[in-house]
Amino acid sequence: MGFVRSTEDEQEKWVSDFNNGKSCVEIAHLYHRSHSTIRRYFIKKGIVEPTAKSGEKHPSWKGGRFLQHDGYVSMKINEDDPFFSMVGVKGYVLEHRYVMAQFLGRCLTENETVHHLDGNKQNNNIQNLQLRQGNHGKGITFICACCGSFNVVPTTI
Repeated sequence: MGFVRSTEDEQEKWVSDFNNGKSCVEIAHLYHRSHSTIRRYFIKKGIVEPTAKSGEKHPSWKGGRFLQHDGYVSMKINEDDPFFSMVGVKGYVLEHRYVMAQFLGRCLTENETVHHLDGNKQNNNIQNLQLRQGNHGKGITFICACCGSFNVVPTTI
């Protein structure tokens, strides 16, 4: 059996059945249509609201945080967040960069990187993070050129 277009009479029966308490699934079964066909028609006509496919209303929502394949944590932030300019294409920002920006009270520049002192990319506690300029790579650390101290802090010039 090929594709069968529904008639206006049939669609009026769908609406009537829906108004009389039948669900989209029941209507689909009754008229030998798919649930999605009935649901799309009802959404188009404004009879039902579309279901959220992303964000907080999605059944798989985990608070807007996820672990990337490279081990870093990404988090979703809202458009009204003062650090929203740091987000990528899909509205996510690397959590360690966000934590550092909050600590500094400003957005990070593209040249600024954040290093995890203990090497654990998921430990985004501010005490474990160090702001650096440019790429820093694995295993690189800063020491004082004069005394060899690892307690290197930024200072004004």
